Amino acid sequence: ETNCWLFVVAQHPQANAHFIHYTSPRMHCEAKAETNKIVHTFSTVINNLILARRAKALELAQKLSEANESKKEADAELARKEALIAEY
Repeated sequence: ETNCWLFVVAQHPQANAHFIHYTSPRMHCEAKAETNKIVHTFSTVINNLILARRAKALELAQKLSEANESKKEADAELARKEALIAEY
């Protein structure tokens, strides 16, 4: 026992579980409300980061879908033009 004030919190970006944290007994005893605020703030930050990551992934997926649709249209246009050239 060090009798120190210690607070550690961590979250891995690919984790499927809630973040982990440790509060030393002394910190928990002497600053319980403040420690709870830190945990709540960290939770909010992590949730925002996860949402931002998902939003970016969604945006990229939409762009990929649009690009695939454009490719289909371009392929169809190319096939039409190749058919016209083959007639002459």
